[in-house]
Amino acid sequence: MGVYPWMDDPVGEIRRCAELGFKSIKLHPVNQRFRMADPRMYPIYKAAIEEGMVILFHTGSGIDYPTVGSDWDCSTPEIECYFDKFPYERTVLAHFGGAMDFHHFPEIYPEWPGYMDTAFELGHKPNEFILEAIRSFGADRILFGTDSPWEDTADFLTRMAHIGFTEEEQRAILYDNGARLLGLPPREV
Repeated sequence: MGVYPWMDDPVGEIRRCAELGFKSIKLHPVNQRFRMADPRMYPIYKAAIEEGMVILFHTGSGIDYPTVGSDWDCSTPEIECYFDKFPYERTVLAHFGGAMDFHHFPEIYPEWPGYMDTAFELGHKPNEFILEAIRSFGADRILFGTDSPWEDTADFLTRMAHIGFTEEEQRAILYDNGARLLGLPPREV
C-alpha cells in the first residue's frame, strides 16, 4: 500500500489497509516530496510500525530525477536521521540505500537495521562491487528487486546468476529473506 503524506488522514489509511491485510507500505520521498527525517512523517512511520508493516523507502536519485532536492530527500544523512529515530528492522531501503547515482558507488552501512534491495543495481555496477557490498551488509538482509518496468525481471535473474553468489546466498536473496520478512512459509526444498 502507499499513502500520500499530505493527504487528509494518512494514519487512518494505514490502519484501514492493515485491517484489510496489507503487509507493507512504500514511501517515495522524491515523488511524494518529503524528507525522510521530517517530523511531519513520524506519525506515518509510527502507524506503520504499530501495524507491523514493512516500510519500503525509495532511496537515492533516479532515471527521471538526477538529484534530490531541498524539500525532498532520501540521501544517506536522511536515512541516518530516520534510523536514529526509528531503528525499525522491518525497513527496506531500495536501490542499495541510495545507489542510483551511476557515477559513484554507495557507502554501505552494515550497522543500519533492516534490509536493502537490488532494484536497478544489478548490471549497473561491477559484479565485484555488488558481491562485496551485499556480503558487507549481509546477504541475509538483501531482497531481490528489479524496479520493473525500468528493468526486465528475467534479465535481472540472469545477471544475478552471474555475480558469483553461493547457492545459499542466491536462495536467501531470491526468496528466503523476503519470505521471512513478510511472514510467508519457508521455501520447500
